[in-house]
Formats: sequence, structure tokens, C-alpha cells
Amino acid sequence: MSQQTQTSESDVPSQRRRSRGSVSALTPGARPIAGMKPGWLYREDDRTIIHLPSADGVPLVIGQVPEIVATITHLTDDGEDIRTEYLARGKRQRRPRILTEDELDRGTWAAKMGCRRPTGSDEKHAFARLIREEGDKAPVVPARTYYNEAGDLVFPEADAQTLGYRVLRGEEDAAREAWEEIGTWSLGCGKSALVIGAVFAGPVLDSLDVLAHMVNCYGPGQQGKSTIATVACAGFGDIKPRRQQILITWNSSKQGITQSLRQRGFLPIGLDEHSSSGRRIHESSREISQMVSGAVRAMGTADGSPKESDGFWLSCALSTSNEPLKHEGQTEDLATRLQEFQAPFFPNVLLLPDGTTAPAGHPGAEHVSKRLKRLAKGFGGWPLEWAIRKGMFRAQNLAQLKKLHLELCAKHRPAHSSHWSFLSW
Repeated sequence: MSQQTQTSESDVPSQRRRSRGSVSALTPGARPIAGMKPGWLYREDDRTIIHLPSADGVPLVIGQVPEIVATITHLTDDGEDIRTEYLARGKRQRRPRILTEDELDRGTWAAKMGCRRPTGSDEKHAFARLIREEGDKAPVVPARTYYNEAGDLVFPEADAQTLGYRVLRGEEDAAREAWEEIGTWSLGCGKSALVIGAVFAGPVLDSLDVLAHMVNCYGPGQQGKSTIATVACAGFGDIKPRRQQILITWNSSKQGITQSLRQRGFLPIGLDEHSSSGRRIHESSREISQMVSGAVRAMGTADGSPKESDGFWLSCALSTSNEPLKHEGQTEDLATRLQEFQAPFFPNVLLLPDGTTAPAGHPGAEHVSKRLKRLAKGFGGWPLEWAIRKGMFRAQNLAQLKKLHLELCAKHRPAHSSHWSFLSW
């Protein structure tokens, strides 16, 4: 072995030396890809994968690795890692797309990037390896809510999840005017203000030692139920695209909603029109109980050991329905963790396009509910963004909120009521 190590360059046959030189000239700046067979190279300057079929062969361009903007981490509520994803920018996407580990191994990530899908195991391996390497160099962003070491509540980045939270729509100055108008009309209807406030307080329920619960708004059609759901949910992100998952319908499998909740942590959700589920109200009670208990389901692995849960939910769910969701014979948990308000919501007022009250019989007037829904959809996400900027979710402010919450509970708790039943609402 020592004799081979000491062999000089001049001892190598001239044909072999020429081959090495030609490879270096044809693939400047390229390096071998770790874990790959000889001949697979990566040129970092333009993120190009090159394959040399043989030592003296012609280099073949396989493709370009997408730009990795960030590494996405899914964390538990106390900041422990669950899984990793990658935020990549493709050819035609207006926003970066999320690539999962499974998509890297299968090669299906390419469809999201507008690229040709890798062919063969070697190509898949090369792209997967290099996307992960590029991810190691990129900044790390969270995909879920969690508490950092200082006790601050950290929210996911807008691009780090596909649910729609923190995605902003519209210009900020116009958004301030829109949400001021929404707030004015909401404060004029105490019931509406209470429901919207309950949803906006969803992320801090854990800090207040309050368990997850559902608020249901029920009544006949055209009474403001969908409007209040739209306004409350638009405070957390852009709800205009159909792919968003902040405000969804009840139309889902029995496990679909609870599985979706586990991705949200401390973030609220809107569930519109219970009738779309196709289930009778009595049939939904078990599902609602699973939701307000945190949507966590204990499972075991193949060897019998307990499987680590992939997420949880502790927040407020806003629901709408034609009939009340409460009924005789429900379990005790829903007595306090399912609160209901009967329509109508918001005043019965007609407005002109400038927002002023319309004269009776004016042909261009629209109902206040329609206007508020349009404003909320046009300027989604800004209320949460403003709250984050103001430091509402920093540890010292969360502690102050808890102090105020306990003072209000002590002041307004009805006589002979249990401590928990009041705190739960």
C-alpha cells in the first residue's frame, strides 16, 4: 500500500493522464457527488449535474438542481424536531414550493418545479442528495407554532406551510383602512365582536391554560354566518385562493379534519357549513370531541413501541351550521368546550360603495355583510402580522395576558360555577 501511495504522476500511462486532463477541461468547477458512482459530478456555480459515462467520454448534462431558499423544520410545541422539508424556487413559480423528503426519494418533486422528472435511480439519487446538501446551506424556518427558549410563541413563515397562514394580500395602508372599518362594524355588534375575538385569541389559549374549544354560529341562511367566519379567519392569512386551508368546509372524511388539525399547533381553523359534511349532527359529536381534545391519537409502531405523534392542536375552531351542534346526550367535554351563538350577525344595514349608509331604495347599495366579506378577502393576513410586529406573542406579553385573564375570571365568574368551566370559555 505504501508503494502505491508513493507512485508519482510520471509513472501513470500517458493515455490515462490525457483522459484526466480532458475531463478537467470539459467539466471545470465540477466535483464528484458524495455517495454516487464515479462519473457523477456537480457544478455548484450553476447547480448543474453532469454525468461522465466513461473516463474519456463526453460529459452529459443531466439537469439543474432547483434553488433551495430555506430548510423547513417541523417542530413540537417545545421546539423538538419532527421532520424536515425544503423550500425551493422553480422556473415559473411566483412563490417557492415545499419539497418533502418522500418526494426527493421518488423524484416527484420535479413536477412542482416545472422540471423533467429524474429518470432512473442514479438520477433520483443525485438530485435528492444535492437538494439536501443545498438545504444544509440555506436558512432554517419553522413550519409550525412552537415556544422558543425565551418563551416566545413563534409562528410559521408564510412560505413554510401550504395552509395559508401569514400569507398577506393587498397593500398595508389600504389594509389598515379596511380592517378599521371591519372593526368598527364588529364592535357595533357585541355578539360578532365576541366571536371574532375568540378566534383571534386562539394562538394564546395554551398560554392562558385554556383547552381547545369550538365556537359554532348557527341559524338560517343569509344571516351573516359565513361573513363572520370569513372575517375571523382572514385575520390569519389570505383566504381568497381556493387552495388555502384556514377556512374550509366540513366536507371531509371523519379523520381528515383531525389529521389536518395536527399540522396547525396553536393556530385556529374555520369550518363552514356543517351540512356539507353529509352527516347528521348526532354523528359529528364524536368527531368534535376528538378535535377539542387536541386531535392527538395514540398509535403503535410495528415492533409494538409507542409511535411519536406528528403534531397536535390547541386553539379555537369556528364552525357554522343551520342547526345547533349541541343536543341531549352529548359527552361532558362538549358542555363547556362547544359554545354556540345564534344568528344574525352584524347590523342589517345597506351601504354605498364608499362605506356610508345608503338611502332607502338606493339601487347601488350592498349589505354590510357583503362589504365586510369583500374587504376581509381583499386584505387577508394583516391583523396577525401586526400583532406579531407589536410583540403580542413575546413571553412577557403572554404573561401579562394571563394575568389579565385570571383577573377577569375572578371578577366575572358566576357564583357556584366550577373554576375550569369558566376558564374554558
